[in-house]
Amino acid sequence: MTDPTILQPEYWRQRAKEARDAAREVHPGNRKILEDVAQSYEEMADLMEKHEPPAMPALLAGPAAKRIAAGRYQRPVPRARTCRSTQR
Repeated sequence: MTDPTILQPEYWRQRAKEARDAAREVHPGNRKILEDVAQSYEEMADLMEKHEPPAMPALLAGPAAKRIAAGRYQRPVPRARTCRSTQR
């Protein structure tokens, strides 16, 4: 399921700001990487502004949709993995 927050341009602009702030605090050799990340976040924000986000019902399609909409959804607990060598 897609978190509706990531469909908002403000979310990506905030991430870009955080990346730029971090770029000021790192070694100059790593600064370019964080500036590129910030630029990518700005591009995501621009994309989110241009495209209308999908409606919530489309995001909530599936067997857990009613529980999610009602706020009663819990992530499934992953099953314990067993080593193949012990399964004889």
